[in-house]
Amino acid sequence: MIGDKHKIQPVVLALGGNLGRVEDKFRFAIQNLSRGGFEVTGSSSVYLTKPGGCAPDAAGFFNMGVRGFFLYKNL
Repeated sequence: MIGDKHKIQPVVLALGGNLGRVEDKFRFAIQNLSRGGFEVTGSSSVYLTKPGGCAPDAAGFFNMGVRGFFLYKNL
């Protein structure tokens, strides 16, 4: 906690997708989270996994984790 008007919330995010340029979308998402008060402190590698419960011809999924904290002000 930073003073009485700001709080830090630890956050772990799981990102995943299988449409389009997924790794570019991950970068875009992380950049935009940073603009909104999310501070990245670590991230995993990107992993390609087989789809489960999808159509037989579904593309594999790219997945990664992102760790950080969110600084927010009390409203």
